[in-house]
Amino acid sequence: MGEYILKRRISRAAILLRMTSLPVTEIAFLFHYHSSQGFSRSFKKYTGLTPSEYRTSAVWDFNKLQPSLLLENYSIPDVKLCELDERLTYTDLITEHDHIFDPAAKDVTKTIRKTLLNSRGTIKEMAILSRRPEALGKSRENLAEVFIAYYSDETPDYSESTCSFFGKYAIVNFDGDWETYSAYSKMIYVWVMAQNKLVLRNDAHLFKLHSYTEEKICFDMYIPVV
Repeated sequence: MGEYILKRRISRAAILLRMTSLPVTEIAFLFHYHSSQGFSRSFKKYTGLTPSEYRTSAVWDFNKLQPSLLLENYSIPDVKLCELDERLTYTDLITEHDHIFDPAAKDVTKTIRKTLLNSRGTIKEMAILSRRPEALGKSRENLAEVFIAYYSDETPDYSESTCSFFGKYAIVNFDGDWETYSAYSKMIYVWVMAQNKLVLRNDAHLFKLHSYTEEKICFDMYIPVV
């Protein structure tokens, strides 16, 4: 159990490095290290990279991250690999913030659900990109910045833009209720990436939506990987 706790601490620190602008010294303090040097040594021993190298890497390797034990009663979703050469035309772009760990604090799923239900079934695809916020205050709240793009012919005086999806993608399907998706999607995402030794590219995810109601949603998520 001690090893699991250490791995979970390093994994959560790794997520903060990639998804927030928090200084390394603050992250070290959050996880009860006496110094940033001690944290850096521990982090490099586990991941093979210094915190700065991990943060600035062009890709995100999930291989060493420890999934949560809260998922031990779940079956890991199947993953398929494919090559894409597609473009999503969009008229609307929403900027939101999403809590990295706790959906009860701030959950972008609510915005996605509201947008889809308001579309009355017309939205078939979404492009979603998460990144670390520039504002340090948002990072200290553990909030990531999320961009959601989609096409709507109901947008007045709209102008069209495009988002490209090219290269290798991992496909993961979700078919269930909104509550389950909200509560477990981030943990399952890390689990899928770690178990399949996938390396994330810094590009948007493509969501191909099959059906959605007030209670449930079914979609395929295309994750950009190396």
